Amino acid sequence: MNQFSIKQRILVLAIVPVLLLAIAISLLGIELARSVAAVGETQLKSSLYDEKKAQLDAFLELAQSAVSGVADLEQKKALLRALRYDNGNNYFFVYDK
Repeated sequence: MNQFSIKQRILVLAIVPVLLLAIAISLLGIELARSVAAVGETQLKSSLYDEKKAQLDAFLELAQSAVSGVADLEQKKALLRALRYDNGNNYFFVYDK
């Protein structure tokens, strides 16, 4: 005994594939959004790193030019001790061999 009519069977056969396709497309969209976000995050980190490196290179060049005209080692150390960068939060140091 069949409890579903032909009309109901055709309706189910039409709706189920559409629902499955909608679910598959949604899952693919979510995965694509995640991968785009991961790539964007990686690019942002890389960009921030490159920007910070360029900024530090500029500060280092500034410090080198500040002490280049000074002959006395102790005066160079004192000058570098006074130099700060990044709104006074960071400082320069020198390894003295």
